[in-house]
Amino acid sequence: MPAIHSHPFAPMRGKTGDTTFQSLRIDPTSRAVQIISDAEHHIHEGHSFFFTDANDLGNGAVRDVLLVTPDTAKFAHLTFGVSSEAEINVVLYEATTTSADGAAISELNRDRNSATVATMVATSAPTVTAVGTLLLNFLSGSGRASPTEVSFNRELILKRNTKYMFRITNATSNANGVVLEVGWYEHTDFAA
Repeated sequence: MPAIHSHPFAPMRGKTGDTTFQSLRIDPTSRAVQIISDAEHHIHEGHSFFFTDANDLGNGAVRDVLLVTPDTAKFAHLTFGVSSEAEINVVLYEATTTSADGAAISELNRDRNSATVATMVATSAPTVTAVGTLLLNFLSGSGRASPTEVSFNRELILKRNTKYMFRITNATSNANGVVLEVGWYEHTDFAA
């Protein structure tokens, strides 16, 4: 292990391997330490995923998208956004019950070089027997001339072995183009 210097200009070092230490990088203009967020780190590690689900919903039509978390110690850290041409209602339920989970949605790794696949599974048009517990409820929009967006970029850590359901309802009598964007990274907590 390298010696710790008491000199006021000694470089700060961080551990990057079992026996490897590196000096921290400093931005030459701002003198700020260059770091990345935990979420960005998960992208680089190949543990971050996303999908989009785009639909043109008719008068009062509903689109259900199901997320099923695995029964493992790997937790999904979720963010999402929904955009539409007109008024919508976006609801997220927890502990949804289904008799059929619906059609698979393609989940993509944010690191396009990684072969790691998500452990959480996304499907569309499930057969719902009970919606579950209401977690989030958004109303948004003011007509076709004013596109709208609902965004939830505060991380929500999902329960293991649980079904979650997005229910998006067209709140207009017109056709309404709606896009659901879901992103998450999968993380196993460190032991103490």
